[in-house]
Amino acid sequence: MDSSDLEAFTAALQNSNKDIRLKTIRELEEIGNRQAVELLIKFLQDKDWNIRKSSAHSLGRIKEQLAVEALIPLLSDEEIRVCIAVAWALGNIGNFEAIKALLVTLNDEDQLLRAASALAFGYTGNPTVVEPLIGMLQDKAYNVREMAALALGNIGDYRGLDPLIYSLRDDSVYVRCMAVIALGKLSSPKALSELHRIVNEDKGFGSTGKNIIEAAKEAIEKIKAKQQENNI
Repeated sequence: MDSSDLEAFTAALQNSNKDIRLKTIRELEEIGNRQAVELLIKFLQDKDWNIRKSSAHSLGRIKEQLAVEALIPLLSDEEIRVCIAVAWALGNIGNFEAIKALLVTLNDEDQLLRAASALAFGYTGNPTVVEPLIGMLQDKAYNVREMAALALGNIGDYRGLDPLIYSLRDDSVYVRCMAVIALGKLSSPKALSELHRIVNEDKGFGSTGKNIIEAAKEAIEKIKAKQQENNI
């Protein structure tokens, strides 16, 4: 980025046309260097929540740790869609400070933010988030429990095995279906009995449109395939 580009991008920060500011954010994301990150951080202070949200997403995709300190305060943004974008970005960056900030949101009164943080934990791949995610399987909001199950499956830590099996009896079919999918990823034969029960007794669809019985059958096949691999 030369000096003329820097001047143009800096001027775009103050442009009254929202579309130009959004276009600038996309261009800065493509550049992705330190100067671009510093400018994207300035967009986090934009008066328009769409701009703040888009800038957070771009910073999350770049995965620059420099952005974490600037992102954290926006977990309390007045617009929940910005908070959700910031949680996603912090999860994607996934360093210690990002995880520490996400942990604070576990007690937030807004279930959408708690769910977003649960999902974000899954992006970190960090084993330190497994225990908090297990705790989130008991959240009062089904969407938080669902995202916690998804995240545990993505991380693949076997500490989540028993809690996920227990979640196959959750009141919400969305949670049960996501727990089924997560157990398929873990591929432990310990889950087979409960998965067969799902096939024989359960019904309904998950939030992704997946039939829970079909999801359970797929999970069973994954477990059996892994068992065959281990026996070779």
